[in-house]
Amino acid sequence: MIFHLAAIVSGEAEAEFDKGYRINLDGTRHLIDTIRNVGGGYKPRLVFTSSIAVFGAPFPEKIGDEFFHTPLTSYGTQKSICELLINDYTRKGLLDGISIRLPTICVRPGQAEQGGFGLFLQTSFASRWRAWRRCCPFPRMSGTGTPRRNRRWAFWSTLGTMDLTAMGPRRNLSMPGLSATVGEQIAALDRVAGKKVTERIKRGA
Repeated sequence: MIFHLAAIVSGEAEAEFDKGYRINLDGTRHLIDTIRNVGGGYKPRLVFTSSIAVFGAPFPEKIGDEFFHTPLTSYGTQKSICELLINDYTRKGLLDGISIRLPTICVRPGQAEQGGFGLFLQTSFASRWRAWRRCCPFPRMSGTGTPRRNRRWAFWSTLGTMDLTAMGPRRNLSMPGLSATVGEQIAALDRVAGKKVTERIKRGA
């Protein structure tokens, strides 16, 4: 069983084009080719961490697993290509793969990632107690999704062993999450931390 989580995140993949493709696409291709070249009937379960960035606007009210791929970023394009590769290698019997599409992850305080929503959420929410002024580049009505805590680990604990034959050749699952606008998240932060914190969030680019 192999869990493939290695990647650089959306903002960095967009800013450093060659680096994004080298790590997010070429790295995955090297991994699945290594699995293929081991031979001897070695066909492990590969769980690949993809992203809802494989989708692109316009969006329906509810996005299903089969919603068409029209990524609008280099990061989303890289993840989409990797999903297709894993589907094809699985179809050819070279591995037993599945791609799990993660929504935006609110990370713990620490060194800031170079993401989009992820960066804003990290520096403004996960690090909310620090006396930082944070510029919000997103409209207050912009939406993002975060995984339900009690469901996130349930997915990881079952994907490694569950029977995937019923899924057919398309081995892609979109992880359920909670949808909230930036405005709603700032309002929630205001209730928890108070206006002294949320007043530090300024609109801008």
